[in-house]
Amino acid sequence: MMTAATGGHILLIEDERDGVALEILGGEKEDPKVLEHGAAAVADMLTFYNELLGVPYPYPVYRQVFVQGFLYGGLENATLTTITDERLVEKGGEGRVQRLTGVVAHELAHHWFGDLITCYGWRELWLNEGFATFFEAEWVGHIEGPEARAREMRRRFERA
Repeated sequence: MMTAATGGHILLIEDERDGVALEILGGEKEDPKVLEHGAAAVADMLTFYNELLGVPYPYPVYRQVFVQGFLYGGLENATLTTITDERLVEKGGEGRVQRLTGVVAHELAHHWFGDLITCYGWRELWLNEGFATFFEAEWVGHIEGPEARAREMRRRFERA
């Protein structure tokens, strides 16, 4: 069982897509427009991955919560993704939206490759990360075109 708790006032955006309830939670200091954009992106990603993979999202709900001081960009658990609120910080115009949707696409892909299908042990963890990174690039290509997908893959290979 996974429990997530946040303090203070919470901004909640609710939606539904392909029979899956979507809940996006953020602190009162977050920009509601950025959270709403993120929620719309999650809904579109869910449909995209469902169609691309031919396997529907395996849970009845997807929750995403933004937390202060989270050590990683994001971390998925079955039905819940925790994302650092630093992904919501503006770093020059559209950059914050790209930073947000990239990590969301990666973590959402883990619900198929990491949760629905999982590795035998930690030694094979690179497979989960590889699939999530690949499907993040597929999302980029879907939204921005094949050149953007190629740039994303090149960027990833250069970091490896």
